[in-house]
Amino acid sequence: MISRSRFGSIAVISTALLVLIAAGLTARHYLQAPSGTLLTSEPCELQNSPCIASGSGQQVLFAIDSPLSNHNDLQLRVELSGMEADSVAVSFDGVEMYMGYNRVVLTRGDDGGYHAKTPLPVCVTGAMAWRATVEVTHDAVQTRAAFLFTTP
Repeated sequence: MISRSRFGSIAVISTALLVLIAAGLTARHYLQAPSGTLLTSEPCELQNSPCIASGSGQQVLFAIDSPLSNHNDLQLRVELSGMEADSVAVSFDGVEMYMGYNRVVLTRGDDGGYHAKTPLPVCVTGAMAWRATVEVTHDAVQTRAAFLFTTP
């Protein structure tokens, strides 16, 4: 029979081991060098119009078709040119403040574009600078394009 104190020690060790495994998997995701291409985007104001990143005959158009706000879901749209996609996702990172893991997978629409609706975390300090990274995966190769914007 296992004593109560020994059982408690086993539970603490097991929990610590699970936390370390989760931390390792998360770090691996963020530190792993992506294979593929990083497309460059021209400076633009995503809050006013779609933005485009391009390179090597490939183009990613990224648009937020809703008002930029921390209080409303964002309606995302991605259009691709010169490339195929098995999946398209967008991740959002706070430029000056870590805001957690925020990633949404888009679905292909009848118009050939990719669409999703997603909330952004609320920033209680006011305006927030964000980096939206469009991730296009095809045949296990990832093409990325980053776009900057600010929510009021």
